[in-house]
Amino acid sequence: MITTFNLEINKTDFEIFPKEIWNNPNIAFHGTTELYSQLIETNGFSENMDIVSIKTVEELIKILELPEIKSLDKSSSSNIDTSLMGIFKGFLTKKTFQVYLSYLSLYCAWHSLSQKGGQIFHYIREIEELILQVKKKDSSFNYNETSVITEVFKLANSFTSFNSVVYAIDLSKVDYKDHGYFIICNSIPVNTIIGKIIIDKTFNEESILKIGTQPQIAYANRVKHNRRRV
Repeated sequence: MITTFNLEINKTDFEIFPKEIWNNPNIAFHGTTELYSQLIETNGFSENMDIVSIKTVEELIKILELPEIKSLDKSSSSNIDTSLMGIFKGFLTKKTFQVYLSYLSLYCAWHSLSQKGGQIFHYIREIEELILQVKKKDSSFNYNETSVITEVFKLANSFTSFNSVVYAIDLSKVDYKDHGYFIICNSIPVNTIIGKIIIDKTFNEESILKIGTQPQIAYANRVKHNRRRV
């Protein structure tokens, strides 16, 4: 049974669950949107949640290949290709479904609010923003807006109408890899999800950042992971 907890923001430890949950070294957290809740609470986290098709990714890449868009799509790292083109080409080569977890529940709350619908939809909204930037400079700019692209942009922008959810997961029953400040699982059975907190859609990212800045929350996340790994 998945227990629903009230949102209790601990401003000292950067946690939102009761202490008996976040202080358990076997518990990690994942933030997402309530749109996925029925799937998650019926089947757990599985590849059935991968709702962006290969065809959609391929069509998004075609947009990113347009010279006007490509000139704005820059990588922020010299070591890893963090451009949108690099990210979406990475989705094409991904072999398995993956879920990212954190030991810090406030970090997951912040991500679920700042990246509505998950990372891939956050990046899809960034592509749409690049298109708008180009159109501001050149009103005649056009691209092949297929029905697939229209629908995925519509879906990406619909997430603001859903609440966010942070789930607490018992790692003692899950196969996972700890990567230093995040954890990766290929699947999470529903019987390992022990609790959740629903965060109202009116509670925005700025509300979280009043508790701690983005660097403070990220640093606290790394510290907590390092403690758990000892």
